[in-house]
Amino acid sequence: MGGTMITIEQINQYCYENYEEGGDIVVETMNDEEKVGRFESLESLQEWIEVQQEHRREIQATAW
Repeated sequence: MGGTMITIEQINQYCYENYEEGGDIVVETMNDEEKVGRFESLESLQEWIEVQQEHRREIQATAW
C-alpha cells in the first residue's frame, strides 16, 4: 500500500485529465463509492488504469 490516501475529488480529477488514456474506464464504469473503495492512493489508481488499458489494447488488437 504505497502513497497517501486519495480523495474522490482527486480520483475524478485524475480520471478526467487522463480520460483518453484509460481514465474513461473508471469514469464510465464506477460510482464514487466504488472508486473510493477500490483506490487507496494515486499509485493504485494509476496501476489499475494501466492494467485495464493493456487489456483494452489486447482486445482491440484482435478485434480488427
